[in-house]
Amino acid sequence: MRAFFKIAIINIVVCYVLIEVTSWAVIQTGYIPARKPSFTPTQYDRTWIPPFADINPEWGVWHLPSVRTHYQNTCFRINYVTNSYGARDRERTKTGDTNRIVVLGDSFMEGFGVEEADRFSTLLEKKTGAECLNFATSGGFGPTQYYLVYKHLAKQFAHNRLIVGVLPANDFVDDKVAFGDAHYRPFWNGTYPKYELAYSLPDVNQSDFTPDKQKQTIETTSYKLYEFLKAYTYWFNIVNYYRQRGGEPTSDLMPSYFYDYSAEELNKLKYSLKQIREEAGDKEVLVLLIPIKSDFIRFGQEKRPTSRLYNELSSFCREQQVQLLDLLAATDKQEDVSDLFISCDGHWSEYGNAYYASLLTRYLSAEPAKDTSLVADRNSR
Repeated sequence: MRAFFKIAIINIVVCYVLIEVTSWAVIQTGYIPARKPSFTPTQYDRTWIPPFADINPEWGVWHLPSVRTHYQNTCFRINYVTNSYGARDRERTKTGDTNRIVVLGDSFMEGFGVEEADRFSTLLEKKTGAECLNFATSGGFGPTQYYLVYKHLAKQFAHNRLIVGVLPANDFVDDKVAFGDAHYRPFWNGTYPKYELAYSLPDVNQSDFTPDKQKQTIETTSYKLYEFLKAYTYWFNIVNYYRQRGGEPTSDLMPSYFYDYSAEELNKLKYSLKQIREEAGDKEVLVLLIPIKSDFIRFGQEKRPTSRLYNELSSFCREQQVQLLDLLAATDKQEDVSDLFISCDGHWSEYGNAYYASLLTRYLSAEPAKDTSLVADRNSR
């Protein structure tokens, strides 16, 4: 009997090693673009302050105001310093120079994964000389929330230009909200174009993502096990990758929300952008379409100069007098974009933030008719 158990244990160990080695190989070769483990565990204690949580009754997730804290992922640790308005930004005045840019978006625009000095908006401010007021946040933030944070907060600050970073990989999903969602999130309820604003929960304090509940979560055994497996195993990161994407691909094409979205998903995005346009008045509005690494793979498979999303948004943006810049097609590093992204996370690396800040600086200063290297619709009011 002892020999039987010994053989069984050996077989289990061998099978596990084979699974892990195979998982390592498919991630290393890029066959499955899942995160790589960092072999560095996340560490929080009871004194930790969550940098973002469901705290705002208008748009849900936001940074806690006037805090100094940190966020540790399996592959990086970054500092969070917020101003008195809850933005991950230096303190800004509401009045004064109107030659300022308001930046809206989610984690890519906020600079998740890099220090504030190395992020896109900070570098853009240095290159253009125009203040870039960053009102983006991580934590599950979509176009409906971009509109609400602009209407209720960012609009109060003097500016003459608005940049909206749309991340198709997340933004269509982030706007798929329903009543009873565990997070406190706003969403458009109804049928296009007759939407009404609704909320997943009656009150923000009922959310599972409040500061107190986040601090309770990090103390649970399930959370610690999840973080351990994510930090130390390849197979678990592959499981996570397919779980987030809804299972195995249904075709040989790489899944990408630059192509694979429904009419209703596009309508909600259009509606949010239209609301932002109306709130912005006579200010210039520029929408950036932001790709992730897998979007570049699909773009290469399609072998077309522009994506389906860009093509379908172009006429809408012209009607709304909104500029549209597709960073997927405008990126001149199509063959190897790996250095644009954090290897084990997927957000822009320091180099990626610098690359796109330079690209956008060139776009803002170029003559539209002469700059054929950038894929864009440019319209002046």
